[in-house]
Amino acid sequence: MNILLLFSREPSPTGHGGFHRAYQTLQDAQANWPQANFICIKRSDLETHPPRQGAGYAWQEYQTEALDRLRLSFEFLRQQASPYRLFQFLWNLYARRNTLQSASRFNQAAYKDILNRQPIDLCLLDHTLFLEAAQINQERKIPTWALPQNLETFDRFALADYREKNLPAFLMGFRQELQLFQLSQKRLLISRAEQWLLNGLDMEAEFYPYRPTGSLRQRLLAIRARRAQGEVQPGLFLLLGTSEHTTTGQGFNWLLRYASQQGLPAGSRLAVVGKKTETLAASFASYPNITFHGWVSDETLDNFLAQAQAALIPQMCGFGAVTRIAEFTCAGLPCLVSEHASQAQPMPPGVLCLPPRWSDWEEALQQARQHFSPETPSLADWLGWEKQLPRLPNQVDEL
Repeated sequence: MNILLLFSREPSPTGHGGFHRAYQTLQDAQANWPQANFICIKRSDLETHPPRQGAGYAWQEYQTEALDRLRLSFEFLRQQASPYRLFQFLWNLYARRNTLQSASRFNQAAYKDILNRQPIDLCLLDHTLFLEAAQINQERKIPTWALPQNLETFDRFALADYREKNLPAFLMGFRQELQLFQLSQKRLLISRAEQWLLNGLDMEAEFYPYRPTGSLRQRLLAIRARRAQGEVQPGLFLLLGTSEHTTTGQGFNWLLRYASQQGLPAGSRLAVVGKKTETLAASFASYPNITFHGWVSDETLDNFLAQAQAALIPQMCGFGAVTRIAEFTCAGLPCLVSEHASQAQPMPPGVLCLPPRWSDWEEALQQARQHFSPETPSLADWLGWEKQLPRLPNQVDEL
């Protein structure tokens, strides 16, 4: 049996949560079908030219952009009597620049060449950018499962951002995602909220939650052992995530604003770690007991996870935080989590869910400072929670 996995990024136990989710998908697929032949392809391997590097456009992008606009202009002129065509022309000319479509184009010929080399029994897609692949799979009657890392049109920005900047871009992006789901025989969602959304749209979807696997899981369990040996520093709290991610950044700013204005509980310190978190220093670095570290090495990150008394996850909206919650608690790190984030999946042991009121967070920080136990959450409890999580379906008889 040949199984094709199309990844938006390299499956890896290092990097941010997207790499970890891809790594979990690959690990689970290999465990499900140990005798299968796996063909793993990254999105960048199926692009007609590399994505933009740094500022500005490459010459090929200028050429592609110009030809695309000319084609749209001629199409509009050909149908200029129709008001709908005018609307469509303007929509494509301007709104489409901010949809899920990247500067690079999907190379259909390269993808068909992969399919021509050997028969494919199942294709797993981990991103809604693979719509063209799903369309080709349908033509060739290749079973397709969609396992998106998130619903990108909802997760990339808050809906308010679309209303302020480009609502048509949101509508077009979501239409693209729905098209991919319609072409898929299975829809496996990382969040309960996303599953419920598709179910509400009359699309059968299953819950396929994130959990750390492989060498990443072993690394987190090693951090748990370090914590049990006494490396935890009382009063050290960790705020970890990608602050440039819109809804994650909103939560970070909410917590930092209150922490800087009203102060952390006595004896508490807050380490802010993750991609682009150093940019928050301009607004909050002058306040005592808050330090900003940006993107750090795996070794430094492991030290923070081993030493922090608890992690803070103020995810007040959006679909993020699911990878962080599972990984922190696997490492034995208690979490203070917003009530909103707790709706995405069953919460593991060691999580305290809090409303969006600073007084509740301040009290929880004080309680954690005073009543900390290095055995919370216990490994036995965490393993029991992990065992109950739904797994990647294994339906070989249907393939």
